[in-house]
Order: sequence, then structure tokens, then C-alpha cells
Amino acid sequence: MQYEIPTSKSELLITLKEIYHYYRIQRIEAPKINLKTLALPKLSFVAKSEEELTEEAKTLISASHQREKNKSIEEINEKLASLEILIVSANQTTQSLIEKITELYTTSQEKIREEGTVKGFATSNAVLDKISQLEEEKNQKITDAIEKNHQQIATYESQKAELNVRLTALDEYFSSLFDKDVQAKVLELNEEQLKYRDEINKYNNTVSEKNLNSQNNVLKAQANLDLRYKEIIIPEPSKDTLVDMGYYDDVIGCVNSYYLNIDAVEAYQDLLNDKTLLICLDHYYQDLLYAYKLRANV
Repeated sequence: MQYEIPTSKSELLITLKEIYHYYRIQRIEAPKINLKTLALPKLSFVAKSEEELTEEAKTLISASHQREKNKSIEEINEKLASLEILIVSANQTTQSLIEKITELYTTSQEKIREEGTVKGFATSNAVLDKISQLEEEKNQKITDAIEKNHQQIATYESQKAELNVRLTALDEYFSSLFDKDVQAKVLELNEEQLKYRDEINKYNNTVSEKNLNSQNNVLKAQANLDLRYKEIIIPEPSKDTLVDMGYYDDVIGCVNSYYLNIDAVEAYQDLLNDKTLLICLDHYYQDLLYAYKLRANV
């Protein structure tokens, strides 16, 4: 064993202890066991830009908006078609009424003429006045029917105009509504992605903690393993084995390297009184003590 030459008694004792442990107290080296640590992967999160969120929002709500717009257009067109039917029906009803009025009064006038002819005064003023009166009544009723029809048609046309205005305004209305709904959807999507980000951060923190705990547990397990193996001591070699290993040569050499450099009497007395050297030297202690006694001439 390589050691430094001691220059003081304390260095001597330290060196002898090292030699003693080197040769006489051997321990089993802990085997290299590859204890695996937990390595849970972390999740990554990349926030979507406002432009990406806007495009996603448009995609999500465009179909429903188009359905609502188409439904509104269909409802207005159905009402317009119903009004057209009402207009045609009103005209037909009025025309039928005019024909009935005309037929009724024409029949009445013919009957008065026939009666006047039978009585011989078909061209009398009384007959002509009666026919003229009926003609005026007929024309008035026809005029009233036409006026009433015009008023009804005007109402229908007004309703049509209002519906057409609503139909024209649908594009602008749904465009404005779409923009508002897109903005609201963007806020909702952003809140969702922030919540997802927080969940990922929470998960990653948990992963970091678990991975760190795993590393610490592996280090503790390895340290405990090393400690257990250090507690396992191989039985001390026999004295013959120690001789063969060079133990006594190193111990005697270390002792001499110190005591031969101090006063002979002092060296003998110190060697005599320090029983620590007896433990290290075993049966060579008495031989070495005798040699230093002769050297001190005491």
C-alpha cells in the first residue's frame, strides 16, 4: 500500500489506521445495479393565435348561421307567395262579383222592358227612368267592388313591399349578427384553450414532481444498497495471509519511518506505553519493542 511518511505521532496513528483498514477490514463492493427512474413525458401546449381562433369560430358557426338565414328567406318568400295568391284570388273574386252584378241588373232591365212592351209603353219616360236608375245602381256597385278590391290589393302590396325590404335587409342583418357571434365564439374558444393550458401546466407540474420523487427514491435506494453492502465485512485474513499480503511489512515500515527519526529513548518509551501499536503489530510488537530497547540501551 502506498502511504506518506508520517512526521508526527498523530500522522503515524492515522496512517497505521489506514493500513489496518486497507488490509484487515475488507468490504464487499456494492454491485452496479441500474435502477430505472420514472420518466413520465410532459405535454406541450401551443396557444392558437387570434387569427386561428377567428377562423375556427367561423367554421363552427357558419353552417348554423346559413341555416338560420335560409330559414328566414324561406319564411319571407312563403309569405310573399301567399300574398300573390291573395291578390289573384281578390281579383278573381272581384271580377266574379262584377259579372254577377252585371248579370243581375241586365236581367232586371230586360224584365222592365218586356213588361213595358206588353203594356204598350216600352218607350215611356217611366220605363226609361227605371232602366236608367238600375244602370246607375249597377255602375255604383261595380265601382264600389272595384274600389274595395283596389284597397285590398293595396294592403297586400304594402305587405309585399315590407317583406321585400326585410328580404333585402337580411344580408346586412345576418352579416352583422355573424360578426358578433364570431367575436363571442372567439372569446369562448380562448377561455377553453386557457383552461386547457392551465390543466396541462398542472399535469406537467405533477409529472415533474413525480419524476423528481422517483429520482430521489432511486438515489436513496442506491445509497441504502451501498450502505448495506458496506455493513457486510469479510472475515479478517489469517496472520499468514497478512504476511503474504505485505501487511506487517507496511506497518513495521511505517512505525520505523517515524520512530527512527526521533530520540531513541523517547521512541522506546512511546512504543512501550502506546498499546495502539500492539493492535496493529500483533506478535511483531514484542520483537519491535525489544529492538527499540536495544537501540535506546536501557
